[in-house]
Amino acid sequence: MAIFFQSPKRVVFIGAAGEMCRLAVERFANASDISLVLADINTDSLQPLVARLPAGRATALKLDLNDRVALLTTTKGAALVVLGAGPYTKTSQPVLTACLENKIPYLDFDDDVESTTAALALHEEQRRRAFRALLAAEPLLD
Repeated sequence: MAIFFQSPKRVVFIGAAGEMCRLAVERFANASDISLVLADINTDSLQPLVARLPAGRATALKLDLNDRVALLTTTKGAALVVLGAGPYTKTSQPVLTACLENKIPYLDFDDDVESTTAALALHEEQRRRAFRALLAAEPLLD
């Protein structure tokens, strides 16, 4: 597992067991040859998705978003982190903060006003660190 996390090209999907994130995973897998880390609190529900993807392309990882060390370790060195785990009022801040700290580009499907507003409040810090975040990307999947 440690070697996989050192790979220069990998996208981490958090909440990958959810329907919206599953669709994004499949589209990333079809459009690129990048390695995928599928993170969720429920890894059993990730296995069917991993099985549908090309062999060796994806790794399932149990991730508790309340475990800051695990979150920082999982996101470190990623090319992109995609947050699909909800509710975003509870999940976006810890993931966005970890990405900001690790300087990892961030994308989410957040359609909650409160959490999107909180993420936008970090704009100056994001700009200072040359950090990229795409918020509320859900319409891009329609």
